[in-house]
Amino acid sequence: MIEVRCKGKGCSLLLGEFSGRGRIKCRKCGGINTFDTETGEHNFESGKRHTDLSERTTSSGVVFR
Repeated sequence: MIEVRCKGKGCSLLLGEFSGRGRIKCRKCGGINTFDTETGEHNFESGKRHTDLSERTTSSGVVFR
């Protein structure tokens, strides 16, 4: 069993002790941590997707600019 912590910028929350492979969502920063304890690989995806206002539209089709 290996201790896995979040790799989010400034987060480092303890996610638990695991063996094998898995994907865990951090409850503090919302990021997705993908890990494999056998190879030591640990990747992080930001959970917050920021949408540029120019790409957003309302339900009636109005585009924010």
